[in-house]
Amino acid sequence: MPNVRWTEEDVEFLKKHYMEMSVEELARHLGTTPSAVANKMRRLRLKKNVFWREEDIIERIRALRNAGESLKSTNVRKNYPALYSAACRHFGSWRDAVEEAGIDYEAIRRSL
Repeated sequence: MPNVRWTEEDVEFLKKHYMEMSVEELARHLGTTPSAVANKMRRLRLKKNVFWREEDIIERIRALRNAGESLKSTNVRKNYPALYSAACRHFGSWRDAVEEAGIDYEAIRRSL
């Protein structure tokens, strides 16, 4: 159930993490909808001008792998859309970005 009211803790979490997490990730964590998060960010004047560098993308891919996240493109596209888009823009494809991070994409693709 979405938040009806923003708590002080919710607002502090949003201010602390809005640059590193997607709106979808923030909404999941806060138990609300992406549109509620986007509206609150707009009211708080939190702008998300993210300029991804290739090394940031590679670091985030490795961090996801180390955290046990699936690096299959369908999972990343759904749960980390900003990372997925940036990787495709910088490297040409998600597969190429993963391989640039030193990870065997074929092994990921074959995993359950």
